[in-house]
Amino acid sequence: DRGGWSQWSEWSLCSRTCDGGVSRQLRTCASPAGCRGEPVRYKICNMQPCRGNISLLEEDIWREQQCGAHDDTPYGGELFHWRAHRDDAEPCALTCRGTPQHSGQSPEPTVALDDEDRVVVAVLAARVSDGTRCRPGSLDMCIDGRCQRVGCDLRVGSTRRVDECGVCGGDGSSCSRPRYHWLATPGSLCSATCGGGYKMSLAVCRDRLTGSDAPEQLCDASSKPQASVVRCNTHPCPFKWYVGEWSSCSATCGGGVRTRRVLCARSANVTKTDTYEPGANAEPGCVSPAPRSTQPCNQHDCPVWVAGPWSGCSVSCGEGVQVRGVECTPSGGGCDPASRPEISRPCSTGISCPAYREADEPEDEIEELLPGVVYHTQPLIQPYPLPQAKAERLIGEPDVPVEATYIKDDDWGPCSVTCGEGWRKKEVHCKIFLEFSRTIAKLPDSKCLGPKPAEDTERCVMEPCSMAYGTSFGDSSVPSYGGGDR
Repeated sequence: DRGGWSQWSEWSLCSRTCDGGVSRQLRTCASPAGCRGEPVRYKICNMQPCRGNISLLEEDIWREQQCGAHDDTPYGGELFHWRAHRDDAEPCALTCRGTPQHSGQSPEPTVALDDEDRVVVAVLAARVSDGTRCRPGSLDMCIDGRCQRVGCDLRVGSTRRVDECGVCGGDGSSCSRPRYHWLATPGSLCSATCGGGYKMSLAVCRDRLTGSDAPEQLCDASSKPQASVVRCNTHPCPFKWYVGEWSSCSATCGGGVRTRRVLCARSANVTKTDTYEPGANAEPGCVSPAPRSTQPCNQHDCPVWVAGPWSGCSVSCGEGVQVRGVECTPSGGGCDPASRPEISRPCSTGISCPAYREADEPEDEIEELLPGVVYHTQPLIQPYPLPQAKAERLIGEPDVPVEATYIKDDDWGPCSVTCGEGWRKKEVHCKIFLEFSRTIAKLPDSKCLGPKPAEDTERCVMEPCSMAYGTSFGDSSVPSYGGGDR
């Protein structure tokens, strides 16, 4: 009676061809009430050594091969050389230690961390291959991702161990001198390739008869030496160039320079670093040319204000104004507004303007103003004279143009026709307020910046145009239609 279980299957192929693998048998439970026991059982197989004998490093090589299979698979967008990494917390996960693969060397190196500082430790697979030792020197194996105990009788789940005399399951009483003893050997790679590093010295179990490594269970655990740290690779490192970050440019335009520190350095030992700056002293180690320590920057021209020629004076007598165009070049801008040259200035003709009187002033009062002087109703030439009332209204208001500005007329212009329907508009002119005369002068459109605003237009209606031919008031010679005499 198998208690509801089916018969065991045939043993599977061994997971390894040498150095110990795992084979398994399976069975299924056919009872609805369930079955007692396990559905799978394992046995150790192919224990013959791959290289003539079993050593402590064999299991590291088996893990190395599993890690190295990932060398051609990008990790984080980069290729790494993967080696086995021991993780006692998860001994049956494929934890590997990767260093970057380099396709070439930059002709101008920058300050960067050494490859030793760029090491990546990653779990590349949730489980190692069946038969992989849980730890070096142990018979315990990883099976289905779990560490299973393996006794010296090579049975999975067995707790039997070899005693000091080399007897499986013995109590150590069958011999006087232990066959297996502890021996200190290098247990890790050196922490540095040059300049002095450290490595761990570990105790391994050694067979006195064969001189080969043996599982730790064969040695007396109570007499195992503690791990120690020893110096290694104490020779000086080769010299190489190191460069710092570029400084900010010495000028924002017109050509500047930025600098960086350049050093030839090496690690002589863990406490001393030899450094040489180019030109300061001898550089015995760096045989290649030094990287650049200076570099031109911001070579583009600086923006400047360019002023055009002054115009003529705006009046032919008295005081007026001169204007000129001012532009920032290149056209992209960037000129300092505070240093912008003036675009207008007062001017004097040196000629006194004739006096004039208001048009509605009585003729008989002319002589009372100043005897012997002829007064005109308008000045001979004047700078865009506004009516006094309008000038007073504009002075001090927000829209008074202290610089050349487009201004739209307040009043409508004349109708485009003298009879019938036409159009009239409010014109837009470039104007500027003249402080010295408290008036507004009209300038050419080229003196105003920006686009010119559109002019307002509206329809206007004049008197009807006459439809008669040759009709005139008081003329009796009007043509008749349909016959008759003149």
